[in-house]
Amino acid sequence: MHRVYKNFGMTNYYMNIHTGKFKQTVKPVILMIHGVIDSSDSWIMNEESKAPAFVAANAGYDVWLTNTRGNRYSNDHISLNSKYDKAYWDHSFVEIS
Repeated sequence: MHRVYKNFGMTNYYMNIHTGKFKQTVKPVILMIHGVIDSSDSWIMNEESKAPAFVAANAGYDVWLTNTRGNRYSNDHISLNSKYDKAYWDHSFVEIS
């Protein structure tokens, strides 16, 4: 995952390392999931004023970008190889969300 974050005085959930408790604040979160045969790059591939992830972050959102199995950011697997193991690609949209 990648995070696009602009601090405008609002944050989301975070853990206080001294107390071990979560604190809730008001910054809204957006999760952006790319399309088939793509990556999180699709949300930032433009000028800052036009790229959806940057536009949302500049508007005050805490933006998270996912990467599903098989792209350049998410190609590793515990036991399967994307080039040689068909089982690597044996998953559905439900399993990646």
